[in-house]
Amino acid sequence: MPKSPFDSSSFHDRDLHHPDASAPSVLPLHDAHPALRGLVGGKAANLAHLLRSGFPVPDGFCVTTAAFGEFLAVCPNRARLAALWTRLAQDRDADVGAFSQSALAWLSETNMPTTLKTAVLNAWRQMGCDVAYAVRSSATVEDAREHSFAGQFESVLHVRGAEALLAAIESCWRSLFGPRAVAYLASRRLPQGHVAMAVLVQPMLPAETAGVLFTLDPVSGRDDRLVIEGARGLGDRLVSGRLDPERVVLDKVTLRILERHPADAAGCLEAALVQRLGELGARAERLFGRPQDIEWAAADGKVVLLQTRPLTAARPARSAEPGGGHGHLAYTRPGPPAIGRAMPSSAQDVSADGVATDRGSWAERQIWSNLNTGEVAPDVATPVTWSMMQRFLEWIAGSCCRVLGADVSRAPLIGRVGGRIYFNVNTALAVARPFRWLWRRIPNVGEALGGAHVALSPEALMRIPDEDLPDLGFRWPKYLLSLPRVAWDLITHSPSRGDAWTARLKTNNDTWHRLDFTAMPMSNLLQHFEAFLDAGFRGWDLLYLGTQAAALPVFHMACRRWLNDPHLTLGYRLFAALGDMPETEAGLSLWRLAVLAQANPETATALSAKDAWPAVRARLGTTPPGRAFLAAWESFMHEHGHHCRGELELFNPRWSETPDYILEIVRGYVQAIGQSNPVENQRRLARERQDLTDQCRRRLRNPLRRWIFLHSLRRAQKLAVNREAWKNQAVRHLTLLRRILLALGEHLARDSVLRRPDDLFFLELDEIRGLCAGRVPAGMQTVLDQRRRDYESDLRLRPPAVVFGRFESQSPAESEPGDLPRVLTGIPVFPGVVAGPARVILRTNHHEQVRPGEILVAPFTDPAWTPYFVTAAAVVMGQGGILSHGSIVARELGLPAVTNVTAATQLIRTGDWLEVNGNRGRVSILRRARNNDTPLDAAPAQSPVEPRLPNAK
Repeated sequence: MPKSPFDSSSFHDRDLHHPDASAPSVLPLHDAHPALRGLVGGKAANLAHLLRSGFPVPDGFCVTTAAFGEFLAVCPNRARLAALWTRLAQDRDADVGAFSQSALAWLSETNMPTTLKTAVLNAWRQMGCDVAYAVRSSATVEDAREHSFAGQFESVLHVRGAEALLAAIESCWRSLFGPRAVAYLASRRLPQGHVAMAVLVQPMLPAETAGVLFTLDPVSGRDDRLVIEGARGLGDRLVSGRLDPERVVLDKVTLRILERHPADAAGCLEAALVQRLGELGARAERLFGRPQDIEWAAADGKVVLLQTRPLTAARPARSAEPGGGHGHLAYTRPGPPAIGRAMPSSAQDVSADGVATDRGSWAERQIWSNLNTGEVAPDVATPVTWSMMQRFLEWIAGSCCRVLGADVSRAPLIGRVGGRIYFNVNTALAVARPFRWLWRRIPNVGEALGGAHVALSPEALMRIPDEDLPDLGFRWPKYLLSLPRVAWDLITHSPSRGDAWTARLKTNNDTWHRLDFTAMPMSNLLQHFEAFLDAGFRGWDLLYLGTQAAALPVFHMACRRWLNDPHLTLGYRLFAALGDMPETEAGLSLWRLAVLAQANPETATALSAKDAWPAVRARLGTTPPGRAFLAAWESFMHEHGHHCRGELELFNPRWSETPDYILEIVRGYVQAIGQSNPVENQRRLARERQDLTDQCRRRLRNPLRRWIFLHSLRRAQKLAVNREAWKNQAVRHLTLLRRILLALGEHLARDSVLRRPDDLFFLELDEIRGLCAGRVPAGMQTVLDQRRRDYESDLRLRPPAVVFGRFESQSPAESEPGDLPRVLTGIPVFPGVVAGPARVILRTNHHEQVRPGEILVAPFTDPAWTPYFVTAAAVVMGQGGILSHGSIVARELGLPAVTNVTAATQLIRTGDWLEVNGNRGRVSILRRARNNDTPLDAAPAQSPVEPRLPNAK
């Protein structure tokens, strides 16, 4: 067997000049015995094992690692390439990108030896010159028990002709030196002697259907299930995650279909095809002795297998344990993007080599989700915010959990992943598990709160073993005896009582905001801080909203069944322009500021100057109209200045602290006057909403149905308003705490206890109390500096929406996909069809504007995004559900909107011409910004849905 060209003992000039002459450069696939993995690579070795065992695998040939060595041997810069690789292997801080760039440049200048070309073309001619071929990498480290390297190396499809074939083979060789592959190799610390590249050449199958087959359930880890995913056409878009598949779950023994998603699918996975795939999957698992991840294709009633690899697990990497530690072990298919993740089954885990092992630790068996937290707390949590949130969440969620008989103080409800706050799905599931019989009767909670991207269906959650769930103290006898108290909780958390609490908190906040904390001594500041912690948190109870949320499924049922509104196209229009929403009013108040400025030439001139706010304010103070504008400005800041991106994070500056940002928004609005009028649009939407409500009332002739519909509508509308008002006052209260912390930090910095005032945000609550009492621990500044470095490091991470076990934070960065999808799907939240240019905004603290007619594309939305909604024609959100802030505001402003559009901000660029279909939850990319002269489709005119009532039943 030839030595690897990366072997530390052979990667030198003499070995490259004299590759092993005894090893063949080309080998038929059926001759590629598994013992020859070092010669043909993992992909070819696995397929050859299937082929020799009677499985349907297209025959082909391998261009071996010996040929790869011959190619490297004629590289003019082989010595420099060897030196760079040695340095990369020895120096953890070596520049991976620079290595890859240099290696690719040198190899692009290298030509395949003539003798090697002849051998390859002879094998090609024997296979047949008139068909298309698939040319795919087959590295020695690929599709192995220890490592998958899925998605790291090159595949070239539809290859025709001699020159294209040779070019495709060289492309596969060079992919071993691509930036993602090199980073992946370096991060795994693989011995260099184990790494070389072979290439597999097979005839292309004109696939009618293609997909993947898992011989265990990649969500639950159950090894008595087979999971098949498929779609029409070739499987490359499915495997890369750019296409939503049809999915079937089978019993592994009987091959009976247990689940089919979506239930109303067009049916590319027909029963006969599913049966055949199930048989092949079960046989392949027995052949290899471990669970397999198999790619397949079908045409003319025949199935072929294109690839198989063990289901493997990613290595542990730095993350954040609940309580501040680091590391979640994610069971997944290594290499981005993954089709699915395997997690522990009820009796065993799947280890890194794909072999069943004993169950892992508690941390390895947990599931973490940013359901809802990805919207309300998207940023890395500083220590003070994290310690506060732990205390805060138990209070606000305690009543909801107590109604279900659960004591959430027994297990962590939240944890940190990549520094960000995530919910513990195991704990949440333990709360609801006793009532599993209700799950199929209620709407998808994930879709309502945080979006379907969470991808944790009730069926999948049901299969999580009970031993992985914490004991929250639920016992049926105990719960039945507590029902009177449960009823009392529900009665005392009525909507009217919630309104009264919100009003009291607003009154208190108005009073407290007038306090001047900068003039207070440190002892008084600490007293206020403790009082506000206690007085504010004890009233924040989610059960107030929970009692109102019960109206939503009733309202949805009434719309779908009685008003013939299956997609809620009509139903969502009944939530437009409700009024009394503080965050929406913030955007409209900014518009009124712009109108006030535009009405007076001197005021408009003062604002249009590019000066910062202090200079503009001084200029405005010299004229009566300018002073009127300043009074309106101060009123705005009093009511809305507590907003910012990531409002639950105490470290984030508020609008009142960043007046230049608000000034830029007002300047943009001034330029938009005449092109848009959101205030008048609100009046029109309110009239339309009332007209539609009257139509519904008249069409529902049955008095009982009419009462149920109107009652559930009023409750659901009140939920939308109260959710925003409730959160608005909560954030105002947090802003008070921030102001006190800033004042405390100034005191401690003046006394040289802290190096800088904002160091205080990197202390936990108990540490702050001790510091203010004069207890300064030794080495405190060193700890603060390390926490700040950890915070800045975590800011660069991008954890996924769901993490199984430990989060792997050191994966190579995703590269931009080559074949971008034209249609993205999500959750529709307000109807209408609008076409226009995209405006992609990733952070609200950047000075960027949405011009009238543009479509806002955002990763998520919180109240800080509301000003961008005012001038937008439609909204696309990467994360969120039908009850998320952005969805509520879009309905209030009457904007066609789709949320939960996964990777929207990665796939869409500013200037792309989009069509947003808020009726069906689709976002179509009609024309790319990089080539505006070549539309993908003709762009339709704006066509919002008319407020017309379907036939009622």
